[in-house]
Amino acid sequence: FRAIKSDFEVSMIEKAQSITDAAFDHILGYIKPGLTETDVAAELEYYMKRNGSQKPSFDTICVSGTASSRPHGVPRNVRLESGFLTM
Repeated sequence: FRAIKSDFEVSMIEKAQSITDAAFDHILGYIKPGLTETDVAAELEYYMKRNGSQKPSFDTICVSGTASSRPHGVPRNVRLESGFLTM
C-alpha cells in the first residue's frame, strides 16, 4: 500500500527473511528418503515457529514427483517421490 516502509516495517521484513533463509537451509539438511510430503511441510513450519515466526504467510507447498508440477499443490501423506520437489 505504501511505497516507503517505516524503519520498523523494514526491520520486520528483514527478520522474516532471516527466519526464512535459516528454515530453507535447515530443511535442505532434513529432507531424506522415507519422509512424506506432510513430514517435510510440518518440519518447515515447526522450524520457523521455533525461530520466531508467527505463522506462514500462506499454506506451505511441498509436493514431489508427478505432483511437483502443481505450483499450488497441497502436501500429501505419501513418501517423497524421486525427481522434483516443489516447495
